[in-house]
Amino acid sequence: MKRFIISALILFLSASQIPVTAQEVDEATAIRRKAMMKIMPRSFGMTIQIMGNGMTLNSNFIENGDEKDFQLYTGVTDEQYQEFSDFMLGTREVVREQMRPLMAQIAEENDPDKLAELVDAWQTATLQLIANAETKAAEILTPAQIAKFREFDLHMNQQMQQTGLPFFNFESYAALDLTPEQEKRLHEIRDGFRKEQMAQMEDFSKLMPKPGEKPDPKRMQEMRKKQQELGEKGKKLYARMKAKVLTILTKEQTAKLEKILQKTPDCMTSMLKRRTLPPPQIDEKKYDAWKESWKPGDPIPEEYRQHEKARRSAFPR
Repeated sequence: MKRFIISALILFLSASQIPVTAQEVDEATAIRRKAMMKIMPRSFGMTIQIMGNGMTLNSNFIENGDEKDFQLYTGVTDEQYQEFSDFMLGTREVVREQMRPLMAQIAEENDPDKLAELVDAWQTATLQLIANAETKAAEILTPAQIAKFREFDLHMNQQMQQTGLPFFNFESYAALDLTPEQEKRLHEIRDGFRKEQMAQMEDFSKLMPKPGEKPDPKRMQEMRKKQQELGEKGKKLYARMKAKVLTILTKEQTAKLEKILQKTPDCMTSMLKRRTLPPPQIDEKKYDAWKESWKPGDPIPEEYRQHEKARRSAFPR
């Protein structure tokens, strides 16, 4: 869980700079890494927005949809998972066309104002892609399955509390059949806490190294210390958020919530275990070249499938 959650939510970036030749692999990797070093400190607000607005159907679908224990928990079928996977693969060219030039510009831009504009454009494009995937996931899933996805999110909220990361999925409470008035009050609570969430993450981002900077042991020590401080603050923030949310629930809804959270589902436990495992060791250049040439319907070597799963990547599954 302590792997930075942004990597689980920005679903499409791994396909945005995939080249053909070995030389292009090196160049594209360097561009992507350089760009992400500039994007990461400025993208915490986007992550908070994604989580706060409950845009997690797609990420749960991608990461867990083909896992048997998750299918048993939610009722998702292999056919539904395949349909969603096909949709995600179909977005590949759109992603490449939008993100490739944008990432290259961000990597080379040093003017603060122009860089801010480019990162804003990147965030807008990324949010739209995620929103499109969210819409597609909602079309494929039944209302009952969506409710189980939201129950899964309730358990994820608890995991966030344990890590202290200030990301909180307010839409997970849809599993409790909220009334329109309750939904309105829930969104008011969400908006009230968003500034506090942003302040915590921006405080941490100030310590992040700038592109090209060599690792500084003193700064790394400060970052670890700040991470611990933010973890404790995050736990308190989560507790206050949850307490406020509980005030808008009925006794019946509170009882339902307690029942849902009484036992961590097996699929949550297995997912968290998978996340602690490093991706299988492979030849990255051969892998990237294969990834470029792959087309829907082509076989996927098992080592590559597991590599993608370990990275929780959207392409290819």
